[in-house]
Amino acid sequence: MSIRDYVRDHLLISRKLLAEIKFQGGSIRLNGEPRNVDVSLHSKDYLDILFPPEKIGSGIVTDKTALDIVFEDDWCIVVNKPAGLLSIPNEDPSESSIAGRVLYYFLQKEYPATIHPVTRLDRQTSGLMMFAKDRYSHSLFMKQHMHKEIQKYYTAAVSCAFPWRWGTVIAPIARHPESIVERMVSDEGKFAITRFERIRQNGERSILQLRIETGRTHQIRVHLAWLGFAIYGDDLYGNEETARKAERTLLHASGLAWLDPKTGHPFNCYSHVPEHFQ
Repeated sequence: MSIRDYVRDHLLISRKLLAEIKFQGGSIRLNGEPRNVDVSLHSKDYLDILFPPEKIGSGIVTDKTALDIVFEDDWCIVVNKPAGLLSIPNEDPSESSIAGRVLYYFLQKEYPATIHPVTRLDRQTSGLMMFAKDRYSHSLFMKQHMHKEIQKYYTAAVSCAFPWRWGTVIAPIARHPESIVERMVSDEGKFAITRFERIRQNGERSILQLRIETGRTHQIRVHLAWLGFAIYGDDLYGNEETARKAERTLLHASGLAWLDPKTGHPFNCYSHVPEHFQ
């Protein structure tokens, strides 16, 4: 088998990443000597792949605020994002973000990598976010995303008695024609599916656990509002009164499941809901 076929089929290194190794400062060595990817591999050969150095761009400013780290290994880091904090800066790179905190953490640990988000959250959504440790790890996690091997669980509060014990929403989501931020259910939108279960109810409030099988912008918020049960505190899809009372959208990324990119071993992380939900 050639080096090219081996790194693509067994190490799952993409054609794009292989080109970066070749042209942007990386190297491929076979038994200690530089080799072309057309060279054949044999039993007991030693293949060494050096990825090119990652450039830390100016689009994210570091933030010295301590991270709430839930899990970390050689492939990824999973952190708890507070509500009100951006995942990644949009237009103003100086704005504080969880990405800036992760970047500062990497610099302090002398880890030579930039930011590679695997999952993202809205500003007002709290909970678990995953960042890959490097571009190779990121590409492997993105393949898991593509094959629905990364599972994302959320907890939400709605301001009424929710009538269903469990169910599934399958409704396409599109950008609202009169807004650059707001989304809506539309036949012209992209396929979106959300599964839900009611886990607590007291007559005036309901707590739901939700799992999304697609990652559309504002997906859970849009789907629940479309059903007529907007998330408590959601000032975009709900009402201003509950937004004033709650001070934030009561949506929390409470669970994350994935596979170890090398061994396939399953991992699960959980995050307790904030006190606001009580």
